[in-house]
Amino acid sequence: PAINLGGRCEAESCGGVVQGLNGTIESPGFPHGYPNYANCTWLIITGERNRIQLTFVTLALEEDFDIVSVYDGQPLPGNLKMRLSGFMLPSPIVSSGSILALWFTTDFAVSAQGFKAVYEGKTTCWCLYSDGSMMMFGWTTEGGVTANESCEVLCHVCPV
Repeated sequence: PAINLGGRCEAESCGGVVQGLNGTIESPGFPHGYPNYANCTWLIITGERNRIQLTFVTLALEEDFDIVSVYDGQPLPGNLKMRLSGFMLPSPIVSSGSILALWFTTDFAVSAQGFKAVYEGKTTCWCLYSDGSMMMFGWTTEGGVTANESCEVLCHVCPV
């Protein structure tokens, strides 16, 4: 039989494919602390060629030893956008395409509260002026976009 010295034999199951235009991702056990030896990968896929905005609302990880990595696209080394550890919340992260990945790894000791992040799919919005010119001015999630009176809002999905 396995000998359990008070620690967990296995990290809780975590990660997976996350779909839908918006949602929340939390470290396992949040907010009561995450397991040691965690190794979780989340793949956020919004579809329809939307971009994804990821906002961390809580970040409390053992500095330098427990890390959440954010990838712009599939979790491949060349797509690494940010490595987060410690307690400093980053600015919102916007993907260049319709896939964003998170990879969370922890070491053998010391745990903290963990992290919580919310994501939402965003569509590009343009302003069309009466003179025919266009200007990009932001993103929308549910059509909630305001613009000045002299422009007609055209929200559309950008080709990736």
